[in-house]
Amino acid sequence: MTREAREFEDLDHVRELNRLFLSFLHTRAQGRLDCLGLNETTVATLRSASAETLDRLAEFPCALFRLKLDALRPRVDEPGRFQLEPAQLSLQSGILNGVWHLVRRHAYSARLYMAMSDAEVRLLRSTPLLDLSRLALSVNLIGCAFHESEWMWIELLTETRPEYRRCLLLVGMQPKLGADGRLGVAGQRASH
Repeated sequence: MTREAREFEDLDHVRELNRLFLSFLHTRAQGRLDCLGLNETTVATLRSASAETLDRLAEFPCALFRLKLDALRPRVDEPGRFQLEPAQLSLQSGILNGVWHLVRRHAYSARLYMAMSDAEVRLLRSTPLLDLSRLALSVNLIGCAFHESEWMWIELLTETRPEYRRCLLLVGMQPKLGADGRLGVAGQRASH
């Protein structure tokens, strides 16, 4: 397989994980349930999002979720009791398994598309497949990407102009740059 084909396959993998994640969030928003800490404005926008909007958002070329792998470090040997509803447990298991396979296949893609650090990649690569299900049932592992800059979610859900979608991609690939909202597309749009 060529390098380009592998990168396309990895990106397609990330987009499928995004679809899984967005389906979960949209169902939660429709039921007026907590959406992994997103604020009410974002949840309301998500609730009213069409299927086409969600499909477009799933195509965003980086993960819309973050694995909270710090939660694994103290619990790898002795997971404690953890209660989540079945839908979230299924989401965690699916995403953790999908990311684990990506990390094992191509660590660079995991760092690029999932915003994972080298330490997170090493931690996940060193976790045996046998432990993944147990870990997914023992700790809260999934959060929203761009949580520190929720304006990004509103823009991703509502913006359709290609030039702004490209700006969002650049900010999304380095979310810390837009955390205060002043450096991001939302800040640029407000000033025009």
